[in-house]
Order: sequence, then structure tokens, then C-alpha cells
Amino acid sequence: MDSSKIKLIIIGALATFAALYLGITAATAQIETLAWVGGGCTLVTCLLLGRKIWMLLPLLGGLQLSFAVMGQPSTLLIGQFLFCGFTVLLLLTRQLPFRLQFTEMEFWLLIVILAVVQVFARNPVGLNILGSSSVGAKPYAIFFITAFTGVFMSGYQFKSADLKWIFRLSVIGGILNFFIMLFGTLVPTVGVYFKAASGASEAAAATHDPEAAGRIPFLGTSGRNFALWVNSRLSPLATLVRPHWGFLLFIALLFAGLSGYRNHIAWVALICFFGLLYHGGFTHLVTSSIMGVLALTLLALVNLTYPLPPNIQRALSFLPGTWESSIVQDAKNSTDWRVEIWKEVLLTDNWITNKYLGDGLGFSRKELNLQLSLMEAQRYGITTGFRSISGFDLHRESILANGDYHSGPVQTVRTIGYIGLALMLFAMIRLAVHSHRLILRYRGTEWQPLCLFVGLPLIINPIFFTFVFGTFQSQAVILCMGIGYIRMLENNLPSNTTEASATASAATAS
Repeated sequence: MDSSKIKLIIIGALATFAALYLGITAATAQIETLAWVGGGCTLVTCLLLGRKIWMLLPLLGGLQLSFAVMGQPSTLLIGQFLFCGFTVLLLLTRQLPFRLQFTEMEFWLLIVILAVVQVFARNPVGLNILGSSSVGAKPYAIFFITAFTGVFMSGYQFKSADLKWIFRLSVIGGILNFFIMLFGTLVPTVGVYFKAASGASEAAAATHDPEAAGRIPFLGTSGRNFALWVNSRLSPLATLVRPHWGFLLFIALLFAGLSGYRNHIAWVALICFFGLLYHGGFTHLVTSSIMGVLALTLLALVNLTYPLPPNIQRALSFLPGTWESSIVQDAKNSTDWRVEIWKEVLLTDNWITNKYLGDGLGFSRKELNLQLSLMEAQRYGITTGFRSISGFDLHRESILANGDYHSGPVQTVRTIGYIGLALMLFAMIRLAVHSHRLILRYRGTEWQPLCLFVGLPLIINPIFFTFVFGTFQSQAVILCMGIGYIRMLENNLPSNTTEASATASAATAS
């Protein structure tokens, strides 16, 4: 009997056993059955992808979901684990074309890794379940799996045509995110099992802050996705003669407003700003700015007669208009108490031990106990007998204790210090420069939309992180993955841009 028949017999026997087992457990242990089916499908998918295992990253990254199970893993984190694991197997079996070069981008990735390594070496942590004196191993594990993902992405080599799947799969993931989150919102019994991975800390803050207005985080995520898709393809000004693209851009702005978050509006505005510059230059920017002022004026006039929803008014409250004074004041108060938190963190020694090198991603046993006691006090509404370290209320004291300072730079100082913050900002700026050069290099070619899709968020990232919103953890993901994607494009895009331009022109003419 030849080997092919033996393989068929083995596979058939395993499939029969699996079918019988799942048939039995489906009636007695539904969750276990779903886990086995999901795991089996995932394994088969990874095996079928083979060298294209990297395609999981844009798909699961675009999905942007976090599951309500132990550890609350995000879809991107799951994709990173699968990508790294199968990449190692492919490298060990020598089935993967791979060439890792030490360029400037790899240098900055190494610098960020070393910044985290030094803080871990000075403040080693363990797991809470093991009774360690310092806890917080999970954030370090997530950081290092993300860093290794960026390293592996930097060395991947494949056909340039496969790069177009980055855009396609990200769009598929973004569309799935919208419909899954919409269904979860309409059917809460299903929605409790997952949430939007991006904006999680924002949503938590809004939930626990009694002064916060109503917000819908997943609409902000979808609005940002839609705006990026439009600006990757054409200038926002050109959507006036492309109704379907214009409608998508309108939905992006509407969703960003309905989310209730000012930072989503700012993100969409920055994407459109740079989209105008890259597609149409200064002329498009000036023309669109005038139209934007007129549109904002019209909104303000409409709001006098037919008040806009509170979510939209809050998202636009940082702009001049006829917004309700209570909403504007609420937004101002939100900003003011965040500034007070930043002053407390940076100007006192109560919350950061080493401001130059950082305290790391973990917490001491004392800090963890403080967080638990504050959570307990919030849960039962205990206010009497509460002793505040900062002099703030219970809510802000909790934010100070858990390190979620609502500021990327301030939280980064706590994690890797002022020195680490400076290095990370410089790495972000250099990554933005490489993204800019890549966009200019392939302008007018078939690769321009892909370069804009990958590059635009990386270009606005230093601005957004510094002046709008961010966290060290999210920034580490953006930086590591961004370096990986840019290096993938630099390694695998056709080097002959003249030929690529000619191909694109011929396709347009036909």
C-alpha cells in the first residue's frame, strides 16, 4: 500500500473520531465543543495558509475585537501568537524565504525593546496567582510577542502582488468589526462575550465616570476605518464627484461624531488633512479648509433650531459653535481633571518612583492592594473613611493607582521614563519619515493606495499620541507593527517605480 493511501486512511480515521467526539460533547458541553471546533478550524486555516500565515495579521488586526474570556485576548494578539508560532516552524523546516536586515527601522525597534528590557530587569514581575511581590507579567508577554511579530514581519519575502491583501483583509476585518459590534449592541446577551479592542480604556473611563456623557466607542472605530479607506484611495475633495466615496466619508464623520469622543473626530480630521496633502497638495487643502469652515458654520446654525444629538455636540465641543453650555462645560471639566492628574503624576513622587528610567508595566504588591481597595470602595459606594493620597475623589484616585493616566506621554514616563519617552518619540518620527518617503516613491503607481493605507496612520501617530490620546501599550503595538509593515513594503514592493507607474497608467487608460 502506497503512502498516499496510508495518509488518507489516517486522516479519515481521525476525522471520524473527531466527528463522533464532537457529536457527543455537543449535547453535554457546548462551550467545550465550540472551543474544539474553533481550535480545529484555526489550525486547518494556518496549515492551508502556509507561507502566507502573515495574512492573519491584517485580517485579525482589522477585526479589532477582544473576547470576554480569561485574559481577554484581542484578535490581533491571537493573530500574533499564530503568526510567530508558525513562522518559527517554517524557519526551522526551511520552507520560508526570509532575510532579516539590520536597517534604521530595526535599530529603533531594538532600542524600544531594550528600553522595556532594562525596566523589567530593574523591576522584575511575576503573576498574581503565584503570590509574587510584584505582578504584571502579562503586559510584558504581550509586548514581547508584539515585538517579535515586528521582527519576523521585517524579514518576510514574497511576491509583491500578495501585498495588496493587506488592504483587502483589513477592510474585511473592519466591516466584520462593525456588524459584529452592532449585533452585540442590539443583542446584549451576545455582546457581553466580546468588545472593541480599541478604545477599551476610553469606554471604561466613560462607564465609571459619573460626569461622562453617553458614548458609543465602536462607532468611532468604524468611523476611523472608513476615513482611512477613503483617504487611501482619493482626496476627500474628490469625493464631491464620487458619490459612493463621498457617502462613505460622510458616514465616517457621522460615526466619529456619534461616538461622543473628541479624539475620534481629531483622528479623522488628521487623516483627511494628510490625505488632502498627498492627493491634491496645498490647493486641495485650502479649498477643503474653506468648505470645512462653512460646513461647521452650517452645523452650528442647524443646532440652534434642531439641536444635534448630545454625543455629536460633545465630540465637536472643542470647536467653535452653538453647542449646549452644559455639554461644553462637561468636556472642559473632563480635560481639566485630566490635567490635574498629569500634574499630580509628574510633579510629585507619589506615583512614579523613577521618572527617568521608568517603573515598568507591572505593579508592586502594595500598589495592587491599593487598586483592589479602591475598586471595592467604588463598588459599594464607600466615601466615608476614605483616605486619599492625592487629595482627589475616588474615581481619579483609582486612575492614579492603576496607571491609566489618559495621556500617552505621561503613561510612557511611568513605564520607561523620560529617556524612554524621548527614544520612543524619535522612533515614531523616524517611522513617519520612512512612511512619507514610501508614499512619495510610489505616488501615481498602483501601489499608492497601499502605501497611504499603511503610512497615513503612522504619519499622524506622533501628533495624535503626544497631543490627543494614547497609552504606552497601544503605542508599542502601533510602533512594532508599523515597523513590520513598512519593512514588508520596502522589501517586497517593486524597486522599479517607473515600470510600476507605466503599468498603473496603462490600467487606467484601459
